[in-house]
Amino acid sequence: MQEPVKVSFEDVVSQVIRALATQLDVDPKSIDSQSSIRHLGFSSLEALRFVGYIEDALDVSLDLTVVYEFPIVESLARHLFEMMSGSAGADPATAAERVDGPLAAY
Repeated sequence: MQEPVKVSFEDVVSQVIRALATQLDVDPKSIDSQSSIRHLGFSSLEALRFVGYIEDALDVSLDLTVVYEFPIVESLARHLFEMMSGSAGADPATAAERVDGPLAAY
């Protein structure tokens, strides 16, 4: 078993942005933490692929509804960070989390 990797909130935001950029085939710099995921015009299939990218990048299991429940990049990243760290309501600037595998590079 690999050593757990510490991941910051900023790392999670970056992974969400990379996953969006990969799905949309755009430069990650064109997406920021306040971007609306819903307004990107994802079809159900594209949303499914996006969730798959996130699952692979962060080694988590998600429902497709997460895209609709957390429609802003930052809110989705905060949800993922809290879910991974088991610290619902934690301050993402100070909380640390552990992931059982390395972050995927997209």
